[in-house]
Amino acid sequence: MKGMLKGLAVVMMLAAGLISTAAAQDLPKTRAMKIDFDFYAGKTVMPAGEYEFQLVSSTGPHKLIRVREINSNKQILLTTIPNRNAQNLDSGSVGFNKYGDQYFLSGVQLGDRNYFHTVLKTSEERDIAKQFNGRRINTQSSGQ
Repeated sequence: MKGMLKGLAVVMMLAAGLISTAAAQDLPKTRAMKIDFDFYAGKTVMPAGEYEFQLVSSTGPHKLIRVREINSNKQILLTTIPNRNAQNLDSGSVGFNKYGDQYFLSGVQLGDRNYFHTVLKTSEERDIAKQFNGRRINTQSSGQ
């Protein structure tokens, strides 16, 4: 009887783990949207256009996102750090830092709704940020 109860407890724990894993997999990890301005993704200038943002690595403390221009297949991988989604941004939201007339990708909200994946700032962005009073701009997904 005792062995059967232990076995039942193990089965229930495994089932609960599978259910939570399946629920986490249902969260969107890719979003496409139109960006109306040129922007920096890391050190790369990306022209205005249609983009796909994809969470490609979600293990470990740092996450990788792929930013791909849909019409040209120009793409870049960026390292991000998951931070608390304090602004409660909708899934698929993309954030930019604006300094003067330059935009820098600051992060995306993909996967777990509790986190915003913040792009690590380049030394160039940090230098420009010292010269300007930057502001953050959040863009909502087109729902694709």
